[in-house]
Amino acid sequence: MSAYVSAFELFSIGVGPSSSHTVGPMRAGRDFAVRLRQRELLDRVTGVTCALYGSLGATGIGHGTPDAVVAGLSGLDPETADPGAIRGAWANRADGGRILLDGTRSVPFAKADVSFEPRTRLPEHPNAMTLVARDAEGGVLAEETYYSVGGGFIRRDGEAPRIGATPSPIRFDSAEELLAICDERHLPRPRA
Repeated sequence: MSAYVSAFELFSIGVGPSSSHTVGPMRAGRDFAVRLRQRELLDRVTGVTCALYGSLGATGIGHGTPDAVVAGLSGLDPETADPGAIRGAWANRADGGRILLDGTRSVPFAKADVSFEPRTRLPEHPNAMTLVARDAEGGVLAEETYYSVGGGFIRRDGEAPRIGATPSPIRFDSAEELLAICDERHLPRPRA
Protein backbone atom coordinates (compact mmCIF):
# COMPACT_ATOMS: atom_id res chain seq x y z
CA MET A 1 0.00 0.00 0.00
CA SER A 2 1.31 3.43 -0.96
CA ALA A 3 0.83 6.48 1.18
CA TYR A 4 0.92 9.91 -0.41
CA VAL A 5 2.00 12.78 1.77
CA SER A 6 2.48 16.28 0.47
CA ALA A 7 5.41 18.48 1.41
CA PHE A 8 2.89 20.78 3.09
CA GLU A 9 1.90 17.93 5.39
CA LEU A 10 5.49 16.92 6.14
CA PHE A 11 6.59 20.46 6.85
CA SER A 12 3.49 21.95 8.42
CA ILE A 13 3.65 25.27 10.19
CA GLY A 14 2.37 25.40 13.72
CA VAL A 15 2.98 26.39 17.26
CA GLY A 16 5.31 24.45 19.50
CA PRO A 17 6.66 22.86 21.40
CA SER A 18 5.04 19.66 20.12
CA SER A 19 3.05 18.82 17.02
CA SER A 20 1.27 16.00 18.87
CA HIS A 21 0.60 17.90 22.09
CA THR A 22 0.06 21.41 20.73
CA VAL A 23 -0.75 21.54 17.00
CA GLY A 24 -3.01 18.46 16.97
CA PRO A 25 -5.08 19.53 20.01
CA MET A 26 -5.41 23.06 18.60
CA ARG A 27 -6.69 21.63 15.30
CA ALA A 28 -9.09 19.38 17.23
CA GLY A 29 -10.47 22.34 19.20
CA ARG A 30 -10.95 24.32 16.02
CA ASP A 31 -12.54 21.37 14.22
CA PHE A 32 -15.00 20.92 17.08
CA ALA A 33 -15.99 24.61 17.02
CA VAL A 34 -16.37 24.57 13.22
CA ARG A 35 -18.56 21.45 13.41
CA LEU A 36 -20.78 23.18 15.98
CA ARG A 37 -21.23 26.09 13.58
CA GLN A 38 -21.86 23.81 10.59
CA ARG A 39 -24.50 21.88 12.54
CA GLU A 40 -26.06 25.23 13.55
CA LEU A 41 -25.56 24.54 17.25
CA LEU A 42 -23.38 27.53 18.23
CA ASP A 43 -26.30 29.69 19.38
CA ARG A 44 -27.39 26.97 21.80
CA VAL A 45 -23.98 26.31 23.38
CA THR A 46 -23.61 27.62 26.93
CA GLY A 47 -20.47 25.74 27.89
CA VAL A 48 -17.68 23.52 26.62
CA THR A 49 -15.48 21.03 28.45
CA CYS A 50 -12.37 19.15 27.41
CA ALA A 51 -10.89 15.97 28.89
CA LEU A 52 -7.26 15.22 28.05
CA TYR A 53 -6.42 11.52 28.26
CA GLY A 54 -3.23 9.48 28.42
CA SER A 55 -0.15 11.30 27.25
CA LEU A 56 -2.04 14.56 26.64
CA GLY A 57 -3.29 14.44 30.22
CA ALA A 58 0.11 13.53 31.65
CA THR A 59 2.33 16.07 29.90
CA GLY A 60 -0.20 18.50 28.48
CA ILE A 61 0.50 21.41 30.80
CA GLY A 62 4.21 21.38 29.96
CA HIS A 63 3.48 21.22 26.25
CA GLY A 64 0.80 23.93 26.29
CA THR A 65 -1.98 21.50 25.34
CA PRO A 66 -4.80 23.22 27.25
CA ASP A 67 -3.72 26.61 25.85
CA ALA A 68 -3.80 25.14 22.34
CA VAL A 69 -7.26 23.60 22.85
CA VAL A 70 -8.70 26.91 24.07
CA ALA A 71 -7.09 28.75 21.15
CA GLY A 72 -8.55 26.22 18.72
CA LEU A 73 -12.00 26.44 20.28
CA SER A 74 -11.72 30.21 19.83
CA GLY A 75 -11.25 29.70 16.10
CA LEU A 76 -7.49 30.16 15.89
CA ASP A 77 -5.53 28.06 13.43
CA PRO A 78 -1.95 26.85 14.14
CA GLU A 79 -0.70 27.98 10.73
CA THR A 80 -1.85 31.57 11.01
CA ALA A 81 -2.32 32.38 14.70
CA ASP A 82 -0.04 34.74 16.56
CA PRO A 83 1.80 32.50 19.06
CA GLY A 84 1.23 35.19 21.69
CA ALA A 85 -2.53 34.66 21.38
CA ILE A 86 -2.08 30.97 22.15
CA ARG A 87 0.34 31.04 25.07
CA GLY A 88 -1.62 31.47 28.25
CA ALA A 89 -5.06 31.09 26.60
CA TRP A 90 -5.84 28.55 29.33
CA ALA A 91 -3.00 29.00 31.82
CA ASN A 92 -3.71 32.71 32.38
CA ARG A 93 -7.48 32.25 32.40
CA ALA A 94 -9.36 33.76 35.32
CA ASP A 95 -12.31 31.93 36.78
CA GLY A 96 -15.51 33.47 35.50
CA GLY A 97 -13.91 34.15 32.12
CA ARG A 98 -15.36 33.57 28.68
CA ILE A 99 -14.17 32.43 25.29
CA LEU A 100 -15.43 33.30 21.83
CA LEU A 101 -16.30 29.86 20.51
CA ASP A 102 -15.43 29.71 16.80
CA GLY A 103 -14.50 33.39 17.19
CA THR A 104 -18.16 34.39 17.44
CA ARG A 105 -20.13 32.85 20.33
CA SER A 106 -19.25 34.05 23.84
CA VAL A 107 -19.55 31.23 26.38
CA PRO A 108 -18.33 30.85 29.96
CA PHE A 109 -15.07 28.95 30.21
CA ALA A 110 -12.96 28.36 33.33
CA LYS A 111 -9.66 26.56 33.80
CA ALA A 112 -11.61 23.72 35.46
CA ASP A 113 -13.39 23.10 32.16
CA VAL A 114 -10.23 21.27 31.06
CA SER A 115 -9.64 18.04 32.97
CA PHE A 116 -6.53 15.89 32.97
CA GLU A 117 -6.93 12.11 32.88
CA PRO A 118 -3.35 10.78 32.52
CA ARG A 119 -4.20 7.29 33.74
CA THR A 120 -7.01 6.83 31.25
CA ARG A 121 -5.79 5.57 27.89
CA LEU A 122 -8.40 5.34 25.16
CA PRO A 123 -8.04 2.24 22.98
CA GLU A 124 -7.33 4.02 19.69
CA HIS A 125 -4.31 6.15 20.65
CA PRO A 126 -2.45 7.45 23.74
CA ASN A 127 -2.99 11.10 22.68
CA ALA A 128 -6.74 11.47 23.07
CA MET A 129 -9.16 14.19 24.06
CA THR A 130 -12.92 14.53 24.31
CA LEU A 131 -14.73 17.82 23.77
CA VAL A 132 -18.31 18.31 24.93
CA ALA A 133 -20.66 21.23 24.20
CA ARG A 134 -23.63 21.70 26.54
CA ASP A 135 -26.87 23.63 26.35
CA ALA A 136 -28.52 25.83 29.02
CA GLU A 137 -30.06 22.79 30.76
CA GLY A 138 -26.69 20.99 30.90
CA GLY A 139 -27.63 18.57 28.13
CA VAL A 140 -25.03 17.40 25.64
CA LEU A 141 -25.37 19.17 22.30
CA ALA A 142 -22.27 17.61 20.76
CA GLU A 143 -19.46 15.35 21.88
CA GLU A 144 -16.38 14.34 19.89
CA THR A 145 -13.28 12.37 20.77
CA TYR A 146 -10.13 13.23 18.85
CA TYR A 147 -6.76 11.54 18.59
CA SER A 148 -3.64 13.56 17.99
CA VAL A 149 -1.81 10.96 15.95
CA GLY A 150 1.48 12.75 15.36
CA GLY A 151 2.84 15.51 13.18
CA GLY A 152 -0.12 17.75 14.02
CA PHE A 153 -2.55 15.32 12.36
CA ILE A 154 -5.84 14.52 14.07
CA ARG A 155 -8.46 11.85 13.66
CA ARG A 156 -11.98 11.90 15.08
CA ASP A 157 -13.24 8.77 16.80
CA GLY A 158 -15.14 6.66 14.29
CA GLU A 159 -13.26 7.98 11.26
CA ALA A 160 -11.06 5.66 9.27
CA PRO A 161 -7.35 6.44 9.58
CA ARG A 162 -6.18 8.74 6.84
CA ILE A 163 -3.51 7.20 4.67
CA GLY A 164 -2.14 10.39 3.19
CA ALA A 165 -2.76 13.21 0.82
CA THR A 166 -4.47 12.80 -2.51
CA PRO A 167 -1.77 11.83 -5.01
CA SER A 168 -0.72 14.50 -7.46
CA PRO A 169 -2.16 14.06 -10.96
CA ILE A 170 1.28 15.01 -12.24
CA ARG A 171 3.88 12.26 -11.76
CA PHE A 172 7.45 13.33 -10.98
CA ASP A 173 10.39 11.85 -9.09
CA SER A 174 12.48 14.90 -8.25
CA ALA A 175 12.19 18.63 -7.73
CA GLU A 176 14.17 19.17 -10.93
CA GLU A 177 11.63 17.07 -12.87
CA LEU A 178 8.73 19.00 -11.29
CA LEU A 179 10.25 22.34 -12.35
CA ALA A 180 10.70 21.04 -15.91
CA ILE A 181 7.03 19.97 -15.99
CA CYS A 182 6.00 23.44 -14.77
CA ASP A 183 8.01 25.03 -17.58
CA GLU A 184 6.58 22.63 -20.22
CA ARG A 185 3.00 23.29 -19.15
CA HIS A 186 3.51 27.02 -18.59
CA LEU A 187 2.64 26.64 -14.91
CA PRO A 188 4.01 29.01 -12.27
CA ARG A 189 7.16 27.66 -10.66
CA PRO A 190 7.10 27.21 -6.88
CA ARG A 191 8.87 30.04 -5.07
CA ALA A 192 11.59 29.49 -2.51
